[in-house]
Amino acid sequence: MREARRHRALRAILEIREVEQVQARGALADAERAERDARDAAARADDAVAKASRAWEDHLGQGNFSPELAQALAGQLRVQAGESQTAARRAAAAASLRDECETGWRKSDMRQRQAEQSLAVSRRALLHEREERVLEAVADRTSFAWSRR
Repeated sequence: MREARRHRALRAILEIREVEQVQARGALADAERAERDARDAAARADDAVAKASRAWEDHLGQGNFSPELAQALAGQLRVQAGESQTAARRAAAAASLRDECETGWRKSDMRQRQAEQSLAVSRRALLHEREERVLEAVADRTSFAWSRR
């Protein structure tokens, strides 16, 4: 009986581990999506910096130089560069979060496999215990039958 209770407990633990793994896999998928979005935003911000830089350089290379326009373009370039740095930090943070989620998923996967192995060992022990009881019953019947002869 003790093994049967242990087996039921291990089955419940395995169910919990399976739920944890599904949650960890979902969190990882969300983190991967967020990282991809953050990297795309960083790439768009880098493109905006390059575009602002080209506009400023084109104006400086023109023959009709306007200091006010040059200053406005330089200001736009500074704004775009700041936004690019912010987007790069967000992408790095998203990558870090994805790494954490991947580690969590790997740990969850390991715990689930460990629970599956424990349950398999318990299942074998439970079957062995049942087999022993059957053999004891057969032995008792055989002994009883022999004693009656």
